[in-house]
Amino acid sequence: MTDLKPSARRPYIASLDTVKIAANIFDGKSVHCMWMRNTLIPLSVAFLDDEGRIVNIEDMKPQTEDSHCARAPVRYALEMTQGWFAQRGLKPGAVIGGINASAAKK
Repeated sequence: MTDLKPSARRPYIASLDTVKIAANIFDGKSVHCMWMRNTLIPLSVAFLDDEGRIVNIEDMKPQTEDSHCARAPVRYALEMTQGWFAQRGLKPGAVIGGINASAAKK
Protein backbone atom coordinates (compact mmCIF):
# COMPACT_ATOMS: atom_id res chain seq x y z
CA MET A 1 0.00 0.00 0.00
CA THR A 2 1.20 3.53 -0.79
CA ASP A 3 0.07 6.57 1.21
CA LEU A 4 -0.32 9.88 -0.59
CA LYS A 5 -1.64 13.24 0.55
CA PRO A 6 -3.65 15.22 -2.03
CA SER A 7 -2.97 18.76 -3.20
CA ALA A 8 -5.15 21.00 -5.34
CA ARG A 9 -4.72 20.87 -9.12
CA ARG A 10 -3.96 24.12 -10.84
CA PRO A 11 -4.10 24.90 -14.57
CA TYR A 12 -0.86 25.42 -16.48
CA ILE A 13 1.15 22.96 -14.40
CA ALA A 14 4.77 23.28 -15.56
CA SER A 15 6.42 20.93 -13.06
CA LEU A 16 5.40 18.33 -10.50
CA ASP A 17 7.91 16.78 -8.13
CA THR A 18 7.45 13.24 -6.84
CA VAL A 19 6.31 14.26 -3.36
CA LYS A 20 3.42 16.39 -4.57
CA ILE A 21 0.42 15.12 -6.47
CA ALA A 22 -2.59 16.59 -8.15
CA ALA A 23 -5.65 14.91 -6.63
CA ASN A 24 -9.16 15.13 -8.00
CA ILE A 25 -12.02 14.20 -5.69
CA PHE A 26 -15.23 14.06 -7.68
CA ASP A 27 -18.65 14.83 -6.21
CA GLY A 28 -20.07 11.53 -7.41
CA LYS A 29 -18.93 8.08 -8.41
CA SER A 30 -19.01 7.89 -12.22
CA VAL A 31 -16.87 7.14 -15.29
CA HIS A 32 -14.91 10.42 -15.10
CA CYS A 33 -12.55 11.63 -17.82
CA MET A 34 -9.52 13.94 -17.78
CA TRP A 35 -7.74 16.05 -20.42
CA MET A 36 -4.57 18.15 -20.49
CA ARG A 37 -5.45 21.40 -22.31
CA ASN A 38 -3.72 23.69 -19.78
CA THR A 39 -0.99 21.36 -18.55
CA LEU A 40 2.56 21.79 -19.84
CA ILE A 41 4.15 18.48 -18.77
CA PRO A 42 3.24 14.83 -19.48
CA LEU A 43 1.36 13.20 -16.61
CA SER A 44 -0.03 9.80 -15.67
CA VAL A 45 -3.47 9.62 -14.07
CA ALA A 46 -4.63 6.78 -11.84
CA PHE A 47 -8.38 6.43 -11.42
CA LEU A 48 -9.33 5.03 -7.97
CA ASP A 49 -12.46 3.52 -6.47
CA ASP A 50 -13.88 4.40 -3.03
CA GLU A 51 -11.38 2.11 -1.28
CA GLY A 52 -8.37 3.65 -3.05
CA ARG A 53 -7.90 0.68 -5.41
CA ILE A 54 -6.46 1.64 -8.81
CA VAL A 55 -8.98 0.91 -11.55
CA ASN A 56 -6.73 1.98 -14.44
CA ILE A 57 -3.76 4.24 -15.22
CA GLU A 58 -3.53 6.41 -18.32
CA ASP A 59 -0.55 8.37 -19.69
CA MET A 60 -1.54 11.86 -20.87
CA LYS A 61 0.23 14.15 -23.36
CA PRO A 62 0.50 17.86 -22.46
CA GLN A 63 -1.64 20.56 -24.07
CA THR A 64 -4.14 18.16 -25.62
CA GLU A 65 -7.87 17.66 -25.27
CA ASP A 66 -7.69 13.87 -25.66
CA SER A 67 -10.05 12.19 -23.19
CA HIS A 68 -8.54 9.79 -20.65
CA CYS A 69 -11.37 7.98 -18.89
CA ALA A 70 -11.84 5.62 -15.98
CA ARG A 71 -12.77 2.08 -17.04
CA ALA A 72 -15.32 1.83 -14.22
CA PRO A 73 -17.15 4.30 -11.97
CA VAL A 74 -14.63 6.08 -9.68
CA ARG A 75 -14.56 8.95 -7.20
CA TYR A 76 -10.82 9.82 -7.31
CA ALA A 77 -8.08 10.57 -9.85
CA LEU A 78 -4.42 11.07 -8.93
CA GLU A 79 -2.14 12.82 -11.42
CA MET A 80 1.62 12.33 -11.20
CA THR A 81 4.61 12.93 -13.44
CA GLN A 82 4.32 10.52 -16.36
CA GLY A 83 5.73 7.11 -15.44
CA TRP A 84 5.53 7.67 -11.65
CA PHE A 85 3.11 4.79 -11.07
CA ALA A 86 5.06 2.38 -13.32
CA GLN A 87 8.39 3.26 -11.66
CA ARG A 88 6.90 2.17 -8.33
CA GLY A 89 5.28 -0.98 -9.67
CA LEU A 90 1.77 0.39 -9.07
CA LYS A 91 -0.77 -1.20 -11.40
CA PRO A 92 -4.54 -1.66 -11.52
CA GLY A 93 -5.61 -3.45 -8.35
CA ALA A 94 -2.99 -1.76 -6.13
CA VAL A 95 -4.36 0.21 -3.17
CA ILE A 96 -3.37 3.82 -2.48
CA GLY A 97 -3.67 4.60 1.23
CA GLY A 98 -5.12 7.80 2.65
CA ILE A 99 -8.41 7.57 0.77
CA ASN A 100 -11.21 8.18 3.25
CA ALA A 101 -13.75 5.55 2.16
CA SER A 102 -16.31 6.62 4.77
CA ALA A 103 -16.31 10.21 3.45
CA ALA A 104 -16.61 8.93 -0.12
CA LYS A 105 -19.82 7.03 0.67
CA LYS A 106 -21.67 10.13 1.96
